[in-house]
Amino acid sequence: MMKKIFHFIFIALGGLIVVGVVLVVINPGNHKSGVSARSGIVVGEHLSSVESELHLGSSRGGEPRRQFGLGEKIYATVSLEDLEEGDYTLTFHWIRPGGGVQETYRKKFHSPGGNYRCWAWLELTGDELFSFSIGPFGSGKFLGGWKIRVYLNGLLLKAEKFMVE
Repeated sequence: MMKKIFHFIFIALGGLIVVGVVLVVINPGNHKSGVSARSGIVVGEHLSSVESELHLGSSRGGEPRRQFGLGEKIYATVSLEDLEEGDYTLTFHWIRPGGGVQETYRKKFHSPGGNYRCWAWLELTGDELFSFSIGPFGSGKFLGGWKIRVYLNGLLLKAEKFMVE
């Protein structure tokens, strides 16, 4: 009798784990940010009247650029205008040339309304002896076309492409 009870509990717990994993795989966005998709200025699937600008450069206020060298610090600055009062999360995803996220920066903030500015940076360094790509080794894995994607409360706000040479 005890063996059957343990067997039933084992199967029930296994089923709950499978259901939890399936829910996370199907809907990972809400688990990552901890922010409901309906908070702040999100209306359904669309952002309301927020104006935004994404600026890439070698400094926070420098000239806009789309080409950078290995070892150079790359800044992504996003400016938001006409925010409604509320809680927000800005998320920056730096996407490698071969795909996949290299770095993520997440900033939670409360806006009383108005304008907001935030930046993130990426600095790619490596051994100059290995400036060519050897599978996962060497700094050459950083060379090529990159993408930066900026999300506001889990919805894509802006995306830009840039090169690292």
